[in-house]
Formats: sequence, C-alpha cells, structure tokens
Amino acid sequence: MPDTEPRPLIVRLAEYASVLRTTGEQMIGTAEIIEAKYGKKAANTESLRDGARLYTLFCNDLDRLIGGEELKAFIIEGEV
Repeated sequence: MPDTEPRPLIVRLAEYASVLRTTGEQMIGTAEIIEAKYGKKAANTESLRDGARLYTLFCNDLDRLIGGEELKAFIIEGEV
C-alpha cells in the first residue's frame, strides 16, 4: 500500500465534475456532427443531448456541494 495520503474528497469531486463536463461537451459535439451529416429527423441524437443535460445537472450539484451548499431532496418524475 502506498505511503501517500488519499486525495481530499473535495478535490476528487471537482475532478469528477470536470470529467463529466468534458464528456457532456463531447456528447453535444457528437450529436451536432451526426445531425449535420444525417439531419435532425434522420438521426436520433436526443439521447446524447439528454445525457449531456443530465451530466450538467450532476456537475451543478457537485459545484454546490463543493461550495458547502446543502442540496434539497428531489423526486424523479417521468421515465428514467
């Protein structure tokens, strides 16, 4: 086992949010490339865009947690 201290949770959460943001941006970029080539009706890119929106929600919540804000409880409605 290494002799180093584990990285603080705040640092790990910030890194996780950063990766999620980058992944979300890539998902949007991919959707735009598909739509440019095949058109919006021919390509089902909504799932990519939905995933990117979900990642943005996660990132926003992580930013709030890192900032010391307590998150309110939520209820998932609709289809997941």
